[in-house]
Amino acid sequence: KEFTMEELKKEIYASKSITKNQIQMIKIPIQTSFTNFSTLSSDYCTKEGLSEVVLASWMENHVLWDKIRTTGGAYGTGCLSENPINRFSFNSYRDPNPIGSINIFKNIFTEIKDLDFSKDEMEKVILSLYASIICPVSPKGRGEQGFNDLIYAEPEDLRKKKFEMLLSLKPSDVKAAILRLEEAVKKEWYAVIFCDKSVKNSGNIIKIPL
Repeated sequence: KEFTMEELKKEIYASKSITKNQIQMIKIPIQTSFTNFSTLSSDYCTKEGLSEVVLASWMENHVLWDKIRTTGGAYGTGCLSENPINRFSFNSYRDPNPIGSINIFKNIFTEIKDLDFSKDEMEKVILSLYASIICPVSPKGRGEQGFNDLIYAEPEDLRKKKFEMLLSLKPSDVKAAILRLEEAVKKEWYAVIFCDKSVKNSGNIIKIPL
């Protein structure tokens, strides 16, 4: 069954879970759990915003993969900087320990801020991102990209300009992004979509019978 926001509003307000710095527990009859964490990012097509794009790509393939997938046991995890809508987001899916994943997301910037983000490491990330725009694309891929460009109001020439700007970034820009996001996460909300067996602590729960 699908629910409209008007139908869910009563349950959401009654749960008192829409409070900053408090995990929103969304209980539905499923066999596994998912998490989402989102915070404010910098503006689109700026040095700050592009530094966060580089950081998100590096985190997803390194520190988050190790902590959420390898150690935590989740089927997968993601990290995305969506500068056009000013959001920096984390997620995990098929996650046996969603509360643990949320706590990792909340503290991750503090943990990595003293890491040595080398020039070589940064070049690898930038080359990977740059390859995604210059590599040949199938007709289907071009259609998907055109649709995304329309949704995000991102014309092709502006997207190419963004990737050209990536080449001018320095490790210090990424370090600055870590410090910005470390402060930003202190003001945000967190959500867990869970089944009965995956979350032991109660918290404030929104129950959605499907």
